[in-house]
Amino acid sequence: MVTGTGDASRSASSTPLLQTEVHALHQRLDVLQREVACCREEATALREYLTEAQRTQAEQQSCLTDFIPIIACPLKDGAYKLPSQLAAGAEVEEELLIMARAVWRARQRIHDEAPSELSRSRSSGQEAAIAAALLPEALKAYRLATSAADLSPAGSSIRAVLSWYNHSVRLALETKGTWPRKELSALALKMGAAMLPPATPCEFVEEPLCWWAFGQHSRDADWLGHGYFWRQIPQELSPGFLLENAAGNAMNDFDCLEGGFRRLDGKVLAADYSLLRSHFPDLQGKSNVEVDAWLLEEAAWLSEGQAQRLDEGGDHHHLISSKGILGGSRSALRVRSGGRAATFLVGDRYGIDEEGNFRADMLDVKGIGTHVMADISSEKVTGLLGLADALRELAFQRLVQRLLDLEGLSDA
Repeated sequence: MVTGTGDASRSASSTPLLQTEVHALHQRLDVLQREVACCREEATALREYLTEAQRTQAEQQSCLTDFIPIIACPLKDGAYKLPSQLAAGAEVEEELLIMARAVWRARQRIHDEAPSELSRSRSSGQEAAIAAALLPEALKAYRLATSAADLSPAGSSIRAVLSWYNHSVRLALETKGTWPRKELSALALKMGAAMLPPATPCEFVEEPLCWWAFGQHSRDADWLGHGYFWRQIPQELSPGFLLENAAGNAMNDFDCLEGGFRRLDGKVLAADYSLLRSHFPDLQGKSNVEVDAWLLEEAAWLSEGQAQRLDEGGDHHHLISSKGILGGSRSALRVRSGGRAATFLVGDRYGIDEEGNFRADMLDVKGIGTHVMADISSEKVTGLLGLADALRELAFQRLVQRLLDLEGLSDA
């Protein structure tokens, strides 16, 4: 009896303890279930992270493949040819092609310089990041393009990358408080010239960074610091737009590639043959007669706009005959405030080096006529160069050159 009573007593006394243990186990089970749920959430998040990381890695790898920093493309490197004939509206497409070639040729420098700009000012760092992000797209578009028109969808990316590179690297100044700009002088020497050549699409910089008309730039702290850049005609023109590049309204003064030049029947009255031979490799060993033929081939051209002015109905039709205008077509560069002048590329050939510098033998020809969109409302905007004026300028040039020679200041 005593023994039995003792066992029952122990069993009764152990019941609360067992219930406590069960309750504790339930609590532990709840904790474990919550931990399992958390682990499942972490596992799901980890899977999503890994998926995103793999996608990002694939995109980065794709970007590296598109960039190809060390693999040259022989079909797109080397010398280029400016089309002699451009359809209406194709000039802007050809300008974009030159810009794309500049980005392609300078791709390694752009790729290397962008990271160093990220740590600078906020605006500069943001634009460097944007340029680095857009570079693969710009390069891919150029690699796959079969014509200039194919680049149009990537036009904004190409311009943004080139603008950043020119503004922050290639055409950048250490200080903007002195003149002359030593960096620009150094750039001219790097391009093999004593002075900077006319600007080309390779020098494109977006307008908010440029001083293009009476201090017209909207980002003073980021101002380029000089006027050596390419200001492209807007793609969307306002009704009645007129090009003001003849000392008119600077707001409508733009750089442009121009097609439609027509060959002229003419002759050479005077030429500095020794100087021409020293400047142009094609002329070395040529006779004076051969140099004359070369000059006519390269420089005797008249703009489409001027030809229209000489045709019936034009404002010059009753003044000058158009009989000397022959067939053929040619393209040239028309720079800001160039007025009646244009720059022809010898043989229509040009190259772009690995820093994006435009390289070509050029002839700046005065009196070749006005642009087809030029404002010719003033009688002074004739587009031509009178014979007396031309001979006087030639005399002044020879006088100044002789003085420089006597003082030992010429590069001859």
